[in-house]
Amino acid sequence: GAFAPEALERIGCEVIPLDVELDHRFPNYNPNPEDMKMLHAIRDKVLETGADVGLGFDGDGDRCGVVDNEGNEIFADKVGVMLARDIARLHPGSTFVVDVKSTGLFNTDAA
Repeated sequence: GAFAPEALERIGCEVIPLDVELDHRFPNYNPNPEDMKMLHAIRDKVLETGADVGLGFDGDGDRCGVVDNEGNEIFADKVGVMLARDIARLHPGSTFVVDVKSTGLFNTDAA
């Protein structure tokens, strides 16, 4: 959360920060970016501001929670499918390694 705003601004995004101050106690939410309390706070900010997307990150930035412009949560397995679709278009014949919770989505959607 602390570094994402600057990175996104550098690529031309308008950023509306929400709880981006570094605090090892995690006073606002569980540091899981798919925690519903965090996603609901992001949803509320997206709807309040008319943002195109809301992103939430865990403490070290290796996980991301996503909320679309209508306030719907998009969980990691579905984000993976969306990324795979784009990669497959750019690189036909690509092979993807997925975890067990995502396997069904990839088999039916990403081909």
